[in-house]
Amino acid sequence: MSGVVSAIVQSRQYSQIHAVILPREVLVPGVRFDISDFSHKINLPVISIAGRARYRKEPTHRKSMLKSRADFFSVKIAGGLVPVKVSGISREETREIFAVACVDGRRIPEAVRVAKMVATHVAGRPLSHIASNA
Repeated sequence: MSGVVSAIVQSRQYSQIHAVILPREVLVPGVRFDISDFSHKINLPVISIAGRARYRKEPTHRKSMLKSRADFFSVKIAGGLVPVKVSGISREETREIFAVACVDGRRIPEAVRVAKMVATHVAGRPLSHIASNA
């Protein structure tokens, strides 16, 4: 995580960043990190998008979140609900970011959708399934 923290904090655009949006809590397969700790280290709000099924399959997840400084709720966008885990940002601010960042009736912010496409391409996997599902 320290490499990601350094990359963000040392970025020339750091002063222009208002929040960090992650496509999910797990960025590297098998490695989880606390978004509250991450938010504190980069001194910015963090929003982690999660799939509904993942939270349904982990009934104890909500209990473990109570121990952290993160909040879990769903944002209504494009006629559906997007479950998010946030730290350092209010529900209303999260809703405002999604309202501005989600385009063309999508439920995922455009920057996150494009970042996922680039990451998938760099990893050598086809892009077709991400572009159509986002």
